[in-house]
Amino acid sequence: TRPGSRPGQARKKWPVGSSGLHASELPFVFGTESDYRSMNPINCTWDNQTRIYSNKIISHWTNMAAYGKPLELWKKYHPSTPKFLQLTPYHEFSMESWNNDCTIFDKIEQDDLFEMFGSDI
Repeated sequence: TRPGSRPGQARKKWPVGSSGLHASELPFVFGTESDYRSMNPINCTWDNQTRIYSNKIISHWTNMAAYGKPLELWKKYHPSTPKFLQLTPYHEFSMESWNNDCTIFDKIEQDDLFEMFGSDI
């Protein structure tokens, strides 16, 4: 489902393969055991592995803010070998190759335009 829907609105399904959603990392960044859409400050509990994962993400973000660079695991970007830091649902970090495939974003945009304008687009 898509975050950001208003109460009473039907939530959209995200296309298969879209994985992480915009802002879905924020509970881990701020160490809050809460879903950002919730009015309840704590609506879930984390096991120890999830808390450790959150602490690693916090370390990356604070090092970036304080020193202008994240931890060593997050390698510097170079155009000849474009890679990004993948944060997985399994509490892992890995450097992955960027394949410039933006079809998922095109699909999301197409679905949104169709929802707004119907077949008149």
